[in-house]
Formats: sequence, C-alpha cells, structure tokens
Amino acid sequence: MGAAGQFDGLQQPRQQQPGPPAQMLPVHAHAAASQSPHPQPQLPQQQTPQKQQPAPQQPLSQPQSHQRSVKRPRPVKSCTECRKRKLRCDRLCPCSQCQKSNRACKYSADADGQPDSDVSDVEAAEPGRPSKRNCPPGTAPSVTSTTGEPGSLAAAVAAAKNGDGAGLPLLEELSLRMERLEKQVMVRSPAGTDLSAGRVVAGTVDTIRGLSVKNGAKRTRFFGQGSSRVMLNLFDDAKVFIQQHQTIAGGREILSDFRAAHHFMHENYAQALTPISVFVDSMMPVQKRMTDILPPKDVCDRLVTSYVDSSETIYRILHIPSFMEQYNMYWGGKQQAESFLPQLLAVLSTASRFETKSKGILHERVDGVHNPTSCALVRSWLDSLKGKQRVEFASLQVEVLLLHAQRMVTQRTNELWAQLGYIVRSAMSMGLHRDPSEFGPRMTIFQSELRRRLWFTILDIDVHLSIALNMPTSAD
Repeated sequence: MGAAGQFDGLQQPRQQQPGPPAQMLPVHAHAAASQSPHPQPQLPQQQTPQKQQPAPQQPLSQPQSHQRSVKRPRPVKSCTECRKRKLRCDRLCPCSQCQKSNRACKYSADADGQPDSDVSDVEAAEPGRPSKRNCPPGTAPSVTSTTGEPGSLAAAVAAAKNGDGAGLPLLEELSLRMERLEKQVMVRSPAGTDLSAGRVVAGTVDTIRGLSVKNGAKRTRFFGQGSSRVMLNLFDDAKVFIQQHQTIAGGREILSDFRAAHHFMHENYAQALTPISVFVDSMMPVQKRMTDILPPKDVCDRLVTSYVDSSETIYRILHIPSFMEQYNMYWGGKQQAESFLPQLLAVLSTASRFETKSKGILHERVDGVHNPTSCALVRSWLDSLKGKQRVEFASLQVEVLLLHAQRMVTQRTNELWAQLGYIVRSAMSMGLHRDPSEFGPRMTIFQSELRRRLWFTILDIDVHLSIALNMPTSAD
C-alpha cells in the first residue's frame, strides 16, 4: 500500500497540471512552454498586428481564397477587339484582324481604367467571386498606370520582399506590360499618328489582280493592273451591262457590234505587225538584209536625231559620241563593227514609231522603217551569235535596244517581261550588278561608266514592266 500510495502520488501531479491554453500563455513564458510535453504551435500569434488576426479563419468560411491560390491569372496579351470577338490576335499594333476589319486596335493597357479580366464576355463573373485582375488596394497599380506610379510599384516590391504571395504575380504582370509597351513602340513609326498608325487602306483583290482559270485549271493566266479585265472591276455600271446584256433592251445588239469592231481592228493590227517575208525569209546574210531595209541617209539622220533627243535622255543605252562617230564612218563607206548595224536598226525602229506617219507599222517605208521587220532581223542576228559573242557588252546593248523597240508596238507585254528576265540574268553573268570599282584598274573609267548606265537602264525598264503586269521585278 505504501508503494501504491507513492505511485498514486506520482501520477496525481500529471492530472492536476494540464498545459495552459494558448490564449492565456504569456509571450515571454519560454520556461513553462519548454516544460510542457506538447508545446502549442500558436505562440507567435500575438506578434502579428491586430487587424490581421481573422486571416487564419478565412479558409474555413471563404472557399474563394483557396480557388484564387490554385487558379493563377493569365496575362492578357491580345487586343481588346480580338478578345471581345474571340479572334486570334498576332499581338501587333495594329493587329492583322483590326486591319482587315478597319477597326481601331487598342490593348488593355491603353484602356481607360478598365481592369483586365480573363472572364469570358459571354459568361458573366460570379457575384461573390472577385475579379482575377482586381488586386488589393495599395498593392496593385491600375490598368491606366502602366507607366507606373512609384507608390504602387514600391508596394508590389515590398510585398514580394515580405513573402506575400500576391506580390510575385504583380511583378510579373508589370514586366509583361512593360514588354508589351516596348514592342508597341518599336512597331510604330516615329512619325506615326493616330490616323496613320492603325488605318491601312488596301485595295480589294478584284482591283489589284485577276487570275483567269480555264479548262479545269489546266490553262491559267495572271492579269495585272493594266489589263482591261482588271480595270473593268473599277466601273460597276459597265461590268453589270456586260454581265446582263441579254436582259437589257438592245444590249445584245450593241455588244455584238462591239465584238465585230474589235475583231476587225485586231486582225488589221495583227497583219500590220507581221514582218515582211521578203527580208525575214530570205537566204541572204542577215547583215545584207539589214542594209537593204535601211532608208536613205537624210531619213536616217532625222530618225537618229529624234531618238537621241527623246529616248536616250531617259534610257542611257548607248554612248552617243561613239555611236555618232561610227554612224558617220558607216555612211562614209568604212567598215564598222558587226554590232553597229543591229544597233542602228533598233534605233531607227524606235524613232519610226513617233516620227513617221506610218507609226512604224505600215509596209510603206518611205519615211522610216517597218518596226516588226527590223526587230525580226535584229533578233535573227542575236540568235546567230555563238560562244563568247553573247557576253560582249555590245551584244547586251543590242538586246536592250531591241526590247525598247518592241515595247513601242507589241501587245504582248508578258512576253517582253519574260525576255527582260533573260536580259537581267545575262547582265548579271557579265558582272553588271557589281560596281565596276571592285574590278580595280583592269577596267577604265569610261567602261565603268558605260556599265553603270546600262545596268541602271535595265533596272528601270524592269520596274516599268513589272508594274504594268503586277509582277515581281527580275532584279532585287
């Protein structure tokens, strides 16, 4: 009994000395806490401010906080219009969707104080759920303050330093906004305004280009801006009349008369552009045939002077003093270079288009030359060249002169565009696309200047033909 009484006396203090409650435990009672077998984890509770005491009770009463910590808000990068219409935005300023619809492209950073939200425009947000973009006051800057007030940015940095989980998304959001503004500044022109930055007026597809598809897409043809088929789209009344001429009173007869007149003019013009078979199909040497087609000297003098005063001032193809020296020696009976006669015939063909009554397309060669026949003879001479003769500078001059003469009369501009591509590549193979100064003293100043002028002329003609056909240039 004595031992039992002692044992009961030892257990009695354990039952009569329970640990004090956490609310009644003083702050500095470290000794008593260390003696307790189960220390309470709520000791540092009184170190926090009094206004933040209800914070641990929120997970029990408000489940929204748990959802907010799980769902992380995504930064809004698309523009306001694309988000509203649920379109894919390329995040440019202006974006492609706003350009197509001719709308003012605006991002959320440019809005007037409207907070960003990832809530769908169709589904309304829950009334008890705060917006993902609505941050606590004093820590998050408003949307309009993208440049940032110092107090808001300092509050966000302080929150991140103190370990507040809401501070890190704020810093990420601010960095994303700053990156978006930098991209917008880089895209916009320095001299751009509100009128020129986001409104790009582009022509419709019908007025820019036209593709003719026939025979099950086995025969296609691309028409440029200068084509009558494309220009017809600019005149709605004429287009409607042609499409509905059968239902209009007298429309069928009018259109039938137009077709007959067009067919008659087309046949006459095609006959005028046919080369004279006596000169083209002859078995005589091409140099002899070119000599026979030349007009008298006084007519040649007038045509050469007209060419020098008109075309040569725009397209610098020949060196006029050298050409005139060879011209005078030719009429003096002295033998000239083989390339002189083709050059002279191409010059006369170009001038005959403007300085003669026949306009260079009639077979009467009293005051000029027949342009199609002259061009056919020059082409025959170029086709007869072999080997290194094709890469001579004089041969390239003849090619450009022939192209210029054919432009005066031909209706098939697409064929000239293809021929010009061959000329551009021939000039590149001769090195005309490189500045002559790169070749050093092997090339004289005179030859260097001739090469520069001819190359610039080729580029000029290339641009003109490409614009007429709405095609890319052959030389970049």
